[in-house]
Order: sequence, then C-alpha cells, then structure tokens
Amino acid sequence: MILFSLVIAIVARSWKILLIAAVAFTIVEQIVLFGIAFTIFGPSWKNSIAASGFFGPD
Repeated sequence: MILFSLVIAIVARSWKILLIAAVAFTIVEQIVLFGIAFTIFGPSWKNSIAASGFFGPD
C-alpha cells in the first residue's frame, strides 16, 4: 500500500494529485475493510453495532 502511494507520487509529481489520490485510496480502503468485516462477521456484527446506538436510534 505504501508502494502504491510511492508510484503515484513518482508518476504525478504533484502534491495536489497525490493528495486526491491518497484521499480516494483511503476511502476505497475503508470501504473494502468494512466489506471484509461485514463478510466475516455477517449481519449480526452490524446489528450489534446498531444495538449499541452507534448509528443512532432505529
């Protein structure tokens, strides 16, 4: 993942493009990690978070 950022930095040679790419990569990474966690723990994991009030009252 660090290597991916370095490649972007070398190709872009622009901090604005690097910043946008880093933000986009971070967002995608979070979505992927959430998807993996949801797949592993299933709906019960989501329900336990909802029950704890993390997403507010249902």
